[in-house]
Amino acid sequence: MVIQQYLKAIYGAVLAGLGALAAAYTQGHGHIGGLGIIGIVAAIIGALGVIWAIPGMSGNVVKYGKAFYGAVTAALGALATAYAVNGHIGYQAVVAIAITFVGALGVIWGVPNGSLGARRTA
Repeated sequence: MVIQQYLKAIYGAVLAGLGALAAAYTQGHGHIGGLGIIGIVAAIIGALGVIWAIPGMSGNVVKYGKAFYGAVTAALGALATAYAVNGHIGYQAVVAIAITFVGALGVIWGVPNGSLGARRTA
């Protein structure tokens, strides 16, 4: 199935968007403005691109590359959104960023890699 090749990227993008949403909501004191929406969209697109671009590999540590870089991208998206909304990072945003990182790391790692043959190059 074609969608299975992109499941890690899709899950990572959703989690990045949720993390950025939580950061924008907490920093905006319950209001999400234009900068928050831009940050959420940028986090989604960034995570989708980063996770998709990293090849799925088997092996010792390299098999966790998609999960690690996806979680870092999601956390950075939440951080950038929180800062853009309010100009500083409050403790609620720090909690949202930490939860985003840990949650994305676990979920992206748990999703099986798609078919390696479709994107493998010599």
